[in-house]
Amino acid sequence: MTKEEVKHVGKFFKKFIILLVLLFITDRIIGTLLENAYKNAPQGDIKTFAHSITDPTEDIFIYGSSRAVHGYDTRVFTDSLNLSCFNSGRENSNILYHTSILDEMLKKHKPKVIVLDVSARELTWRSAENSKLVLASMILPYVHSDTSFANIARQLFPEELMKAQVSKIYAYNSMVLSLAVGKRKFKDKNLNGYVPIHGTKITGKIPASQKS
Repeated sequence: MTKEEVKHVGKFFKKFIILLVLLFITDRIIGTLLENAYKNAPQGDIKTFAHSITDPTEDIFIYGSSRAVHGYDTRVFTDSLNLSCFNSGRENSNILYHTSILDEMLKKHKPKVIVLDVSARELTWRSAENSKLVLASMILPYVHSDTSFANIARQLFPEELMKAQVSKIYAYNSMVLSLAVGKRKFKDKNLNGYVPIHGTKITGKIPASQKS
């Protein structure tokens, strides 16, 4: 290589290193902002997951996917049994997700009753793979501060853990919109984890019931 070519290669590597440094600094700044927003997020799945693993105190805990989230009204359990209740259900989750967060909850709190709602389809391979992604999105923000979550991530999704260790933003990439919305004032429909669904899918006139 000529001196001129060596000079150009040197300039290239210099610019490349500067670019990497800028990317690293940007990643850490944005990642820190997302981390703070995550810790202060007031709504939705983030709120439910955080309570389930960091501050569980209720007498009854409910686990399951969408059927549990929208079908188990915590107020009914409290009114009927006079026991506090929390719904830890999560849409698009399965037994893998529930087992992982249940184990973490039991390290801090022993409830009187645990309700686990699982359907047959949630035990399939496809469901397990999808649940891993859901679980990863919830666990990755904790891997830097909690070794137990880092160990879970290392066993179930090591590639995702590696990406989160390289990039601070990556741990929050699936919830950027939720974190942004969480900063706005709005009515939270989450009732101790239970999220009611209003309306109906029935169209037309409902037929009258037939009396025998």
